[in-house]
Amino acid sequence: MSDSTTEGYFREGWECLAGQDYVGAISAVAPHLKSSDPGERTEAGKIAGLAYFSLGEYPKALNYLASVAEGGSDAGDWFNVLTSATMAGEIERGERALALAIKCQTDSGYSQQPSIPFIRLYYAHALCDVEEFERAFLQLQELAALYSSLGITDTHFLYTRGIPFLSNTMIAAARVFKGLGNAFDSAGWLDRFAETLDVEGRVFVVEVRSELENI
Repeated sequence: MSDSTTEGYFREGWECLAGQDYVGAISAVAPHLKSSDPGERTEAGKIAGLAYFSLGEYPKALNYLASVAEGGSDAGDWFNVLTSATMAGEIERGERALALAIKCQTDSGYSQQPSIPFIRLYYAHALCDVEEFERAFLQLQELAALYSSLGITDTHFLYTRGIPFLSNTMIAAARVFKGLGNAFDSAGWLDRFAETLDVEGRVFVVEVRSELENI
């Protein structure tokens, strides 16, 4: 098979992913999943893994995405393992992937994507999806500490530093607090957090606190 033909299969696979035709993406790359060429096998596996993830077939997704990430130094690949392992119920494996994703970022001078704060945000959502709320809270704590250290919640300031908007993190916080239940003092946590932020951030967190009280 010529290189151009091979590239066509991968192009079709990525286009199918973009168009949410996940079954089509898997079909497009199926001939290359067991290729003797490591590069072909890796790209095919990544497309197939992402497609299976989008279909909710998390163990299959994890199988392919772990093969892509193993031995590599790409934070994005380990992030894919992190989310697929978590959604597949392999929580400890997800934790190990988190550590490796963070290591890839630090080793690269924080030049890769997604950034560590976004990794933590998406990981918190995945943990909420599988009702691991205490673990999700730990990720929320890490994010809160970052905002507190900066003290600035301006969206442009955060965006240019690869940090989620405070509003996005508070969506995750609401899920975490709901999962932890009434035994957790979410109002007190929010009050303490708000004190560390600028005026705009304090106002927003107070609004979140009020909304949660009315749920």
